[in-house]
Amino acid sequence: MCRFLPPMVQRALIAISVALRLVVAFPQLIQAQALPIITSYSAGANQTTLIIHGVNLGSAPGAVQLDNARMKVVSWNNSGVTVTLPPQAGPGPLTIATTAGLQANTTFAGIERGYYALSSNGAVTTSGSATNYGGLRAQTQQATAAAVALVPTANDRGYWILTRTGKVYNFGDATSFGPIKSAKPITAVALAVLPSGTGAYVLAQDGTVYPLGQAQNYGSPASPITATSMAVTANGQGYWILGAHGFVYAYGNAKRANKTFGVGATSHTPLLLPELRFRPGKVQSETGSQSGVAHRVSKATNATVEPSTNTAVSLVPTNSGQGYWILWQNGAIQTYGNAASFGQPTRTQMKGASALGLTLTPDQSGYNVVLSTGQVLAFGDAQAVSMIPGITALAMAAGPSNAPSLLSLVYGNFLSPTSPSYQTLVSESKTISAIIPTWYYLSQDAKTLSWSIGNTPMDARQVVELAHQKKVQVWPMFGTASVGPFQTPARITSTVNQILSVVRANHYDGVTIDFEPASDDGLSRVQVSQQYTDFVAQLGPALHAMGKILMVDVYANFTLRSPFRLTAIAPYVNYVNIMSYGEFDSFTDAGPTQGLTWDLMTYQSALTHGLTPQQIVMGLGPYGDYWCFNNHGINQDAVLGSDGYVTDTQVAELLHDYPGIVPIWDPVLGSEVFMTNAYVNSRGQWAINRYGQAVAPTQQLSVRNGQVFNPQVQNLQGLLNYILLRYAVDHHEPIPAYLNLVQNGLYDTATAQAVAQFQKDFAVVAAPGVYGYSTQVALQQLIDRWRIGQYQYWVGNTRALQNRVTNVALADRLAGVAIWRAPFETKNYWAMLQATAAIARLGSNSF
Repeated sequence: MCRFLPPMVQRALIAISVALRLVVAFPQLIQAQALPIITSYSAGANQTTLIIHGVNLGSAPGAVQLDNARMKVVSWNNSGVTVTLPPQAGPGPLTIATTAGLQANTTFAGIERGYYALSSNGAVTTSGSATNYGGLRAQTQQATAAAVALVPTANDRGYWILTRTGKVYNFGDATSFGPIKSAKPITAVALAVLPSGTGAYVLAQDGTVYPLGQAQNYGSPASPITATSMAVTANGQGYWILGAHGFVYAYGNAKRANKTFGVGATSHTPLLLPELRFRPGKVQSETGSQSGVAHRVSKATNATVEPSTNTAVSLVPTNSGQGYWILWQNGAIQTYGNAASFGQPTRTQMKGASALGLTLTPDQSGYNVVLSTGQVLAFGDAQAVSMIPGITALAMAAGPSNAPSLLSLVYGNFLSPTSPSYQTLVSESKTISAIIPTWYYLSQDAKTLSWSIGNTPMDARQVVELAHQKKVQVWPMFGTASVGPFQTPARITSTVNQILSVVRANHYDGVTIDFEPASDDGLSRVQVSQQYTDFVAQLGPALHAMGKILMVDVYANFTLRSPFRLTAIAPYVNYVNIMSYGEFDSFTDAGPTQGLTWDLMTYQSALTHGLTPQQIVMGLGPYGDYWCFNNHGINQDAVLGSDGYVTDTQVAELLHDYPGIVPIWDPVLGSEVFMTNAYVNSRGQWAINRYGQAVAPTQQLSVRNGQVFNPQVQNLQGLLNYILLRYAVDHHEPIPAYLNLVQNGLYDTATAQAVAQFQKDFAVVAAPGVYGYSTQVALQQLIDRWRIGQYQYWVGNTRALQNRVTNVALADRLAGVAIWRAPFETKNYWAMLQATAAIARLGSNSF
């Protein structure tokens, strides 16, 4: 399980090789020019420094650049340079410039900054900069086969997991390779991924190699062997296969290397002795014990040693491909070619344990040995690792800690080439992980009372083909407003089978479940919850067996919605999309569709209800709502042409056409608000209400009558929310803590505080907190001067969505975000998302 470096590493290694040959062939020339050479590097204490080893580096300090950034020099001499290593320094070009104007170059492969530990049950444990993108236990309640290998992607933003049956699961931005092509079941023992991440090899126990993706098949051993390990070459054009007896098979451009020390090892096969070295009058003969310790034999004849049963379990090549390390089950480590030895486990450490795997550090100046007891032993510059019970494989994270890649999901009506959603897929596919393109509505037959799924829309196949061409997955939505489809065990089975049939027929990559029952249909809440859980428990494993994804939609107030017991459904689903865009709407007080505080509470609560961050998708609403405030109250005696919501696209059009409108950013709620006399009519177009200017309340108001509802107080509360916020933002003052005022029509303490603040801000001479004539006049004058309309808009625009992505999704390391729905968003949303987070590219599960 070794990741190889990109082609630029190969070029650097070739350059070093050429330079060393010049030293040998033309010593006079090299001495004259003092050509500097970087031979190796290693991390210093606590990984805060980088020690660069070489020759001809000069005695006077020159300059060092890492990934085009200049490093601070700590010490400098002719054979070594030490520089400060920034915490975020990642893989990249490393250059030393001497005072003579000469340069030496190599590639910094990174340092060990964390690890991924895989257990046989498919669970993944991470440390340091390694990000946990989930394991097989998150995909299925129980792994159908033991997990045997984990290989991270080159950028540490995903990984692949191999199971004993040969299935490869992809996580994060790891590409899906599809299934192996085998007519019979296999027992998989190793996974090797191409350096490009575009293909991989699965090695079966009998030595057969199964290429996936763009990987080329360079052959397998002619006769069946017991294979244990595999690795690809640096350019992906060859591979090595390790047999249990320790023999290495090389294919493509892979080369077999010679041992670097004279020890033979065997397991019930003839012992291949190294070439014996002679000195005058004496034979030097050596043999190796199974602990890896060399013993002198008194006589060269009859010196055969019967070895105990032992198995070669792991092979890791050097970055140059000119050597490799082989780990044996008893802990012995053999080095071949240019592989260096950094030690091996002692007999005491190996007592009662077997070695399972060998993991090299990124600079290959150390390694970890994984034991069957869960202990991980460190050698060289490898970092110590705590005991991990049940561990079966270990991989290292080489890069600095980075923001995890996010799933970018989009709901919409994509099933027409002329629809705006379809055009979004065409133009923004690089920023989309998966689409939810249509809703399959389950309906009940009036005669048979059975539930069935509607027909697949005509253009579905075309959309699926386009999405897959653009490496975007398709997870259509299935649902209804009733509990009927999962009301009984028989209905659950029928619904599950129908969904699976639709998925197979249309090559969908996954399924989104969206049941929003309007009533419990005669069942108790406990019964509804259990039936829904039983439905998800049956559907999830069935989809996972096909290599498909299951996501469920739930309300933000899931603690009050019985079907959505997160603790119960978490083991069966890949993702849960929490639809948090419902804090305020046209049926509530005025406020943002999803305020920042609301979102923070929602997702922190989800984590306490059984979900992992890698399962949670944050629902985003690129739209807002509007309310009309006048002295009749909220939305009374008002012209409201639509259902009250307005899309970000529509708002962008309005602000472009009417530049006099002043939107104000509320930093506390993380949303924008403005007031105008424009509204969206029933045709979805902007219209101007000629009588839509805001009006100040005309009554005298105070806390004396605070217990009596008054529609003019509602109007006052709505106006002060916007005015006081705007004043505070314009004057760079703190936002008053009592905002956003509840528009309940009661002149309470908070309302009195707001009135007093208005009087102070606008120099109104009046009894503090009492709304009278002088305050009324000042308020109306301000309305006229600011041209405040009756319609108050709270908008989920791109700035608001970026605020959620940064402060919630990325901060809490959630799996992704999902917008409801295209094309509500503006073009700015996609540019923002691409600039803010790395987008997970899932490939296709349609196999």
